[in-house]
Amino acid sequence: MSIVEAYRLGEIVGEATSGTNGNVNTFEIPGLVHISFTGMKVLKHDGSRFHGIGVQPTLPCKVTREGILDETDEVLEAAVKLLTERIEKGS
Repeated sequence: MSIVEAYRLGEIVGEATSGTNGNVNTFEIPGLVHISFTGMKVLKHDGSRFHGIGVQPTLPCKVTREGILDETDEVLEAAVKLLTERIEKGS
């Protein structure tokens, strides 16, 4: 998604990515507790912060309780609507 964002390859529909990336370090402490964390600093292509921010959508859209109950995929529907509008405009 970072590549899509950086090179503006298309619209990003939905919600932000998790904002973590990089190597994963894990270890276990007494009591069978497993701890994991990102082991490297990762930046966006423009050098700005990635951690905790992630890739933001250009068309924000969320799954809602109502959509689940209605068995509709609101994110997919938003993407299809956007694509349909673009095709109709010829862009």
